[in-house]
Amino acid sequence: ITLPGELEQKNVGKLFSDLDVVLDLHQREHDKTVNIKKALLEKMFPKDGEDKPEIRFAGFTGAWEQRELGDVATVSSGYMGDSLLNDGKYKLTRIETISDGFVDLSKVGFTNSQPNASYRLNKGDILYSNINSLSHIGKVAIYHGNLPLYHGINLLRVAVHESQNPAFLFYQLNTGSKKKWANAHANKAVSQASINQSLLAQQQIQLCEIEEQSRIGVFFSNIDRLIALHQRELTKLQNIKKALLEKMFV
Repeated sequence: ITLPGELEQKNVGKLFSDLDVVLDLHQREHDKTVNIKKALLEKMFPKDGEDKPEIRFAGFTGAWEQRELGDVATVSSGYMGDSLLNDGKYKLTRIETISDGFVDLSKVGFTNSQPNASYRLNKGDILYSNINSLSHIGKVAIYHGNLPLYHGINLLRVAVHESQNPAFLFYQLNTGSKKKWANAHANKAVSQASINQSLLAQQQIQLCEIEEQSRIGVFFSNIDRLIALHQRELTKLQNIKKALLEKMFV
């Protein structure tokens, strides 16, 4: 190893110790916000067998209605293209596209044959992981319409009807009870599990009035933005530390 003078060693050590303190702070804030979101998801949607959530916004008191998902959304399968292409004219979703819980446009497949316009995703469409390992079955992501994208195979599309709030349904599908439903109803094979579109359309969901749906959707969307902000700051600091480690040692 190479050693500078004692004073320089101390200064370098303090710099990286201070960086680690800041990194740890951002990691704790990130994890705390993730845990708050997880807890609120369980309290702001009714538990199985109940018609009211534990926590509500002021002014809302009515009972929630139980319906099938297919009553308020159209569930469909995707375009049978070659989603394994590394490049092409048209972007297609694939399993990896929503592996982190959001639509990651760096993890899409491609096709050179233009899919029918009906396969093009619309803002607010929910993608549902219906063919995956059991631990990932039921994972969902909502499409924000930022770039043109077509619905590919191995994910189901939940196109929410105009009478309902897509973000509200998306966050409901993120609750623990809906994850347990996916696990319990999946057709289990040796290496993966699956849920077909007709079964998903029969899943029971709880609905409140549209204004309350909108409030809940905006609330959790804001929490997700805060989580993303902490993650960006964390990633930026990690990259700074990595770059300085390479430049401040011989």
